[in-house]
Amino acid sequence: MARRVVIVNQLSYGFSPDDPQPLLNRPWPVVTARLLDEITGEPPPPDTIHLSTPLRGLTPRIADGGLIGLVGIPAQVFPALASQSYTVLLTLAVSGYITRQETVVIPSRTYQPNEDFQPTDLGDVPLHSQPILITGRVVQLDDSGKPQPVAGAEISVTGIWRTVPPANLETPPEPPSLVSLQPPLYTNYAAGQSRLQTNRLPDIAEHLGIPLQKGRLQNNRLPPDDSDAKILLDDVSVGTQVIRLSNQHNLAVGALLSIDSDSPDNSEYLAITALEESSNPASPTQVTLAYPLGLAHRKGAIVREVKQFTSDALPGDHCVFLDDVTGLTDQVCISGEVNPPTYHRIALFSAISDSAGYYRLPPLSRVAQLELRAEKEAFSAVAKLRPTYSVLENRVDFVLTRSQQP
Repeated sequence: MARRVVIVNQLSYGFSPDDPQPLLNRPWPVVTARLLDEITGEPPPPDTIHLSTPLRGLTPRIADGGLIGLVGIPAQVFPALASQSYTVLLTLAVSGYITRQETVVIPSRTYQPNEDFQPTDLGDVPLHSQPILITGRVVQLDDSGKPQPVAGAEISVTGIWRTVPPANLETPPEPPSLVSLQPPLYTNYAAGQSRLQTNRLPDIAEHLGIPLQKGRLQNNRLPPDDSDAKILLDDVSVGTQVIRLSNQHNLAVGALLSIDSDSPDNSEYLAITALEESSNPASPTQVTLAYPLGLAHRKGAIVREVKQFTSDALPGDHCVFLDDVTGLTDQVCISGEVNPPTYHRIALFSAISDSAGYYRLPPLSRVAQLELRAEKEAFSAVAKLRPTYSVLENRVDFVLTRSQQP
């Protein structure tokens, strides 16, 4: 800059300041976000948040209200931003929540000398809780009023609330259409674009005299005891809209079918618009599909009902929410739009008390409140629980009383 004269205490000094740094050579926020608990909508305390990135030159910043960011000098971190974009991997580790990673693209663009750098704002980032266990004991009072353990009582979740219901309003629960996974998810899954289906082959083709294609059984090492799966009874060509299946277990109009589900290169997904029903679910049925088939399928192909995700899911999630859980067995395959299929064991949220009356439900997460019911014969009890996710085990005990007759 031009030479200036500065007068201090009647003394003159010559002063030649440095030229100001270009804006891209100054520190700027590069990525910003706000972390919120998906159940309560509240931000976590700042001292529970750990933020990191492998990209050199970026420094984490954490503030109250769940505000986080990465700060750096754009000209140093992204030297070729005018000609290429950059990818920033952001890892969010928050105490009590599953660790999640965000991939942020810093788009390529040319900045003018006096133009402010524009950070990439992720907006509100929902945090998914670590799973907890619900345990407890079922008892019944004897004639003297002393509790006695109840063996063989069924304990089940009958309703859930995804967010905390208001205290001044009676809010009905949602159906408990969720399952617990082991192991947890490996990758992201989007609601409406991700599917879950049983992965056991039925042991009925042999009885129907239908030879399965060579290699189909060999490529699936799971026990052949899934009676809910179906066999395609005829060869079908492109354009066919009505197909015959070996059974109608848990089928209903509107259900989504995976046809040739064990052949990824030849499978397709179509909904049922009409169904011939009979009193025997094990008998063959004729199904009308929403659209004509786009691929040909051979007699003996495996057909399964597919459950769809109703909520986005993250790597590490133990619980997923589905449109329906009817007919699910303990081994499932999960697939997304671009992700290769993964295989998991699942558990529904029910349990049977042991000889001492104790029970334990599968790992639970992402639920704000739930309704539980314990029953045996003519005796039952109902409880509501708002899980405390900072405690691994949440205990709910039941005292059975005679059920009210309608």
